[in-house]
Amino acid sequence: MLPFWWDRFLDDPLFTSTVKTRWNELRNGALSDAAIFGLIDDTEYRLSSTGAIDRNYNRWKTENGNTVNHISEVNFLRNYIEQRLAWMDSEIGAW
Repeated sequence: MLPFWWDRFLDDPLFTSTVKTRWNELRNGALSDAAIFGLIDDTEYRLSSTGAIDRNYNRWKTENGNTVNHISEVNFLRNYIEQRLAWMDSEIGAW
């Protein structure tokens, strides 16, 4: 449930314009698809190259094995983030 004052913010053209401007700035930089998915790729590489993925799955004794679980989880994360960013772009862009 959103706080009662949130609707008042959204009724303010200055507020929505400022949020939209800031969102577009971030989407062209730190929150761009390339930056976000690059961070995921870098993190995945670091976890894989250090053996952390195998240690995690061995510690928690997962049923489907390291590679299958890891790949499916990373794909799930990528898909979720891609859909969420698209939704946020469309919602904020509509202001």
